[in-house]
Amino acid sequence: MMKRNKRYLLIAFLSLLLLLPYGAHLTGAYFSDRDEAKGGNSIKLGQTVTIKEEIDSEGNKDITLNNTGDTPVVVRVAVFANAAYIEEPAGENWVNGGDGYYYYKKVLAPGESTSVLEVNLKKENIPNYHFEIVIIEEAERVTYNGDSVARPDGWAYIGY
Repeated sequence: MMKRNKRYLLIAFLSLLLLLPYGAHLTGAYFSDRDEAKGGNSIKLGQTVTIKEEIDSEGNKDITLNNTGDTPVVVRVAVFANAAYIEEPAGENWVNGGDGYYYYKKVLAPGESTSVLEVNLKKENIPNYHFEIVIIEEAERVTYNGDSVARPDGWAYIGY
Protein backbone atom coordinates (compact mmCIF):
# COMPACT_ATOMS: atom_id res chain seq x y z
CA MET A 1 0.00 0.00 0.00
CA MET A 2 2.85 2.37 0.86
CA LYS A 3 4.57 1.65 -2.47
CA ARG A 4 1.33 2.42 -4.32
CA ASN A 5 0.93 5.85 -2.58
CA LYS A 6 4.49 6.77 -3.48
CA ARG A 7 3.77 5.88 -7.12
CA TYR A 8 0.68 8.18 -7.18
CA LEU A 9 2.67 10.99 -5.58
CA LEU A 10 5.42 10.54 -8.17
CA ILE A 11 2.88 10.63 -11.04
CA ALA A 12 1.20 13.75 -9.60
CA PHE A 13 4.56 15.49 -9.16
CA LEU A 14 5.69 14.66 -12.70
CA SER A 15 2.34 15.86 -14.08
CA LEU A 16 2.74 19.21 -12.32
CA LEU A 17 6.32 19.44 -13.51
CA LEU A 18 5.14 18.97 -17.11
CA LEU A 19 2.47 21.70 -16.73
CA LEU A 20 4.87 24.25 -15.19
CA PRO A 21 6.29 25.59 -18.51
CA TYR A 22 2.76 26.10 -19.84
CA GLY A 23 1.77 28.16 -16.77
CA ALA A 24 5.02 30.16 -16.91
CA HIS A 25 4.34 31.04 -20.54
CA LEU A 26 0.86 32.38 -19.66
CA THR A 27 2.25 34.36 -16.74
CA GLY A 28 4.93 35.88 -18.95
CA ALA A 29 2.32 36.85 -21.52
CA TYR A 30 0.21 38.51 -18.82
CA PHE A 31 3.08 40.63 -17.52
CA SER A 32 4.52 41.59 -20.91
CA ASP A 33 1.28 42.67 -22.58
CA ARG A 34 0.88 46.44 -22.81
CA ASP A 35 -1.24 49.08 -24.45
CA GLU A 36 -0.72 52.79 -24.89
CA ALA A 37 -3.42 55.34 -24.20
CA LYS A 38 -3.83 58.27 -26.52
CA GLY A 39 -5.02 61.75 -25.60
CA GLY A 40 -5.92 62.64 -22.05
CA ASN A 41 -5.97 65.66 -19.83
CA SER A 42 -3.34 66.81 -17.41
CA ILE A 43 -4.48 67.65 -13.91
CA LYS A 44 -2.80 69.71 -11.24
CA LEU A 45 -3.04 68.45 -7.69
CA GLY A 46 -2.49 70.78 -4.79
CA GLN A 47 -2.03 74.49 -4.67
CA THR A 48 0.92 76.83 -4.34
CA VAL A 49 1.16 79.37 -1.57
CA THR A 50 4.39 81.18 -0.76
CA ILE A 51 5.26 82.65 2.61
CA LYS A 52 7.13 85.92 3.04
CA GLU A 53 8.68 86.62 6.43
CA GLU A 54 10.21 90.02 7.16
CA ILE A 55 12.28 90.24 10.33
CA ASP A 56 13.09 93.61 11.85
CA SER A 57 16.15 94.48 13.95
CA GLU A 58 14.32 93.58 17.18
CA GLY A 59 13.44 90.06 15.98
CA ASN A 60 9.76 90.72 15.23
CA LYS A 61 8.27 88.94 12.20
CA ASP A 62 5.76 90.21 9.67
CA ILE A 63 4.21 87.30 7.79
CA THR A 64 2.42 87.52 4.44
CA LEU A 65 1.09 84.62 2.35
CA ASN A 66 0.68 84.84 -1.43
CA ASN A 67 -1.47 82.50 -3.54
CA THR A 68 0.79 81.75 -6.52
CA GLY A 69 -1.41 78.89 -7.73
CA ASP A 70 -4.34 78.93 -10.11
CA THR A 71 -7.18 78.10 -7.69
CA PRO A 72 -8.69 79.99 -4.75
CA VAL A 73 -7.45 78.83 -1.33
CA VAL A 74 -8.02 79.35 2.38
CA VAL A 75 -4.92 79.63 4.56
CA ARG A 76 -3.84 79.26 8.16
CA VAL A 77 -0.58 79.76 10.04
CA ALA A 78 0.89 78.12 13.15
CA VAL A 79 3.39 80.10 15.22
CA PHE A 80 5.89 78.07 17.21
CA ALA A 81 7.72 79.94 19.95
CA ASN A 82 7.73 80.03 23.71
CA ALA A 83 4.55 81.94 24.59
CA ALA A 84 6.39 83.74 27.39
CA TYR A 85 8.52 85.54 24.80
CA ILE A 86 5.98 86.62 22.17
CA GLU A 87 2.89 88.78 22.14
CA GLU A 88 -0.37 87.42 20.69
CA PRO A 89 0.05 87.47 16.88
CA ALA A 90 -2.35 89.95 15.28
CA GLY A 91 -3.26 91.41 11.93
CA GLU A 92 -6.19 92.66 9.89
CA ASN A 93 -8.44 89.75 8.84
CA TRP A 94 -6.50 87.23 10.98
CA VAL A 95 -8.27 85.34 13.78
CA ASN A 96 -7.00 82.97 16.46
CA GLY A 97 -8.80 79.66 15.89
CA GLY A 98 -8.08 78.44 19.42
CA ASP A 99 -6.42 75.31 18.02
CA GLY A 100 -2.88 76.67 17.65
CA TYR A 101 -3.56 78.20 14.23
CA TYR A 102 -4.28 81.73 13.04
CA TYR A 103 -6.79 81.76 10.19
CA TYR A 104 -7.06 84.33 7.44
CA LYS A 105 -10.74 85.29 7.25
CA LYS A 106 -10.89 85.77 3.48
CA VAL A 107 -10.53 83.43 0.53
CA LEU A 108 -7.29 84.10 -1.39
CA ALA A 109 -7.88 84.26 -5.13
CA PRO A 110 -4.96 83.40 -7.43
CA GLY A 111 -2.35 86.18 -7.24
CA GLU A 112 -3.73 87.69 -4.03
CA SER A 113 -1.83 88.12 -0.76
CA THR A 114 -2.95 88.20 2.85
CA SER A 115 -2.62 91.22 5.06
CA VAL A 116 0.37 91.15 7.42
CA LEU A 117 0.29 88.89 10.49
CA GLU A 118 2.57 90.48 13.09
CA VAL A 119 4.44 88.28 15.55
CA ASN A 120 6.16 90.57 18.06
CA LEU A 121 8.61 89.71 20.81
CA LYS A 122 7.94 90.86 24.37
CA LYS A 123 10.74 93.30 25.03
CA GLU A 124 11.02 92.63 28.76
CA ASN A 125 11.33 88.82 28.66
CA ILE A 126 13.88 88.17 25.92
CA PRO A 127 16.61 85.73 27.05
CA ASN A 128 20.28 86.30 26.27
CA TYR A 129 20.55 83.59 23.61
CA HIS A 130 19.49 83.00 20.02
CA PHE A 131 15.70 82.95 19.82
CA GLU A 132 13.72 81.68 16.82
CA ILE A 133 10.07 82.04 15.87
CA VAL A 134 9.01 79.22 13.52
CA ILE A 135 6.10 79.77 11.14
CA ILE A 136 4.20 76.92 9.44
CA GLU A 137 1.60 77.77 6.79
CA GLU A 138 -1.13 75.53 5.40
CA ALA A 139 -3.45 76.09 2.47
CA GLU A 140 -6.50 74.21 1.26
CA ARG A 141 -8.30 74.55 -2.04
CA VAL A 142 -11.67 76.23 -1.63
CA THR A 143 -14.73 74.01 -1.80
CA TYR A 144 -18.24 75.36 -1.60
CA ASN A 145 -21.20 74.19 0.43
CA GLY A 146 -24.05 75.84 -1.43
CA ASP A 147 -23.28 79.58 -1.41
CA SER A 148 -20.73 79.45 1.41
CA VAL A 149 -17.18 78.14 1.69
CA ALA A 150 -17.00 74.69 3.26
CA ARG A 151 -14.63 74.25 6.18
CA PRO A 152 -11.67 71.99 5.33
CA ASP A 153 -11.43 68.80 7.40
CA GLY A 154 -9.63 69.42 10.68
CA TRP A 155 -9.83 73.21 10.51
CA ALA A 156 -11.47 75.02 13.41
CA TYR A 157 -12.38 78.35 11.78
CA ILE A 158 -15.63 78.40 9.76
CA GLY A 159 -16.22 82.12 9.18
CA TYR A 160 -15.21 82.43 5.51
